[in-house]
Amino acid sequence: MKEKYSNYYRMLLSVETFLGTKAETTGTIPAFGRAITRLNDKIAEIKGADSNRGGKSTGKSGSKNETEDKLIAAVMKAASALKTYAVDKELTDLAASVDFSKWDLIKLRDSDLAAKAGSIKKTAEGKLSELAEFGLAASDLTTIEELAATFTQLIGEMGTIRGGKIVETKNLGALIDEAKAIVEKQLDGFAETLRTDQTEFYNQYKAVRDVLDYGGSHKPGDEGTTPPPDAPTPPVS
Repeated sequence: MKEKYSNYYRMLLSVETFLGTKAETTGTIPAFGRAITRLNDKIAEIKGADSNRGGKSTGKSGSKNETEDKLIAAVMKAASALKTYAVDKELTDLAASVDFSKWDLIKLRDSDLAAKAGSIKKTAEGKLSELAEFGLAASDLTTIEELAATFTQLIGEMGTIRGGKIVETKNLGALIDEAKAIVEKQLDGFAETLRTDQTEFYNQYKAVRDVLDYGGSHKPGDEGTTPPPDAPTPPVS
């Protein structure tokens, strides 16, 4: 599984395993059981999508992921400076155009991420003298340009390695978003309903619901959104 999804995926597997042992408790709320089934089905879809994508077959993949991480961080720095500048100057259109989270960038197709980086760089270039006061320097834009160029090159190399087909992350990201919605909009609510009468269950559920950082640079909890580091990927069966 790709680096940026595995932390959140680990959490999903932990929730699936935990709730599988608590049928006696969850069964007191029939709708809770149906939501658990939906989550289990969604996890099965994620496993299938990940299996179809294939694992890291070359070192190129690792280089691409590392470059992507750095590019996203560079774009977020520029976007943050642009946003604070726009708010200060009451430029509502500009503020809206840079109002996105790291996870929004993570979910983009590879080619769209490169295009987004170029767009942010171009926007910032036109206001660079003013943005210096907000923490953005010309070197930051150079970093975006260089990382975007490297990332684009790696996309092409990965496409050649895989028979000309660039494996994109959109489908997997969409599935994890759907799993996230089940967990946050349904399971969390049902667990909260049981909080008073089943305190131990609730506390255990909250513990497995935490998305832990195993050393990767993408954490699904960031910016209040989903996903996801490539420590060993959870086994796909």
